[in-house]
Amino acid sequence: MLRLLRNLTRRIAIPKRFNSTANASESSTSKNTVQLPTDVPNISSRSTALLTGLAVVGIVGYNSVTVVPAGHVGLIDLFGNVDEKVLQPGINLINPLSKIQKFSVQTRKFEMEASVPTKEGLMVQLELAVLFRLGMSCCVNRSCN
Repeated sequence: MLRLLRNLTRRIAIPKRFNSTANASESSTSKNTVQLPTDVPNISSRSTALLTGLAVVGIVGYNSVTVVPAGHVGLIDLFGNVDEKVLQPGINLINPLSKIQKFSVQTRKFEMEASVPTKEGLMVQLELAVLFRLGMSCCVNRSCN
């Protein structure tokens, strides 16, 4: 294994400067060598600041948009305080620090089966079905009208 690594390191030639337009005679003499670039482009502090700024704007922009699915409403929760504004289905702009709680306002069906004894001691099979939905005004207010 050690011999193989030594042979590989002997075949790799690292030139002083990376030259993409190498002469044909040079490439034919060094068939087994690989040219690696040693010149690293100098990135100025101005372009670094620009890239950092774009990254920050992108992250804040991504966190400022939320999608509320159809049949749901969204409540804005900022540090435990619920905003009275209800987000409608679709794309909404929000504060990047807030969290969105999504509630379904679709009509749902709750079914239940039970076997209960009667007064005479007989077992009766009960099936119960309840249709319910959450009203949009009930999402924010504690008392629904």
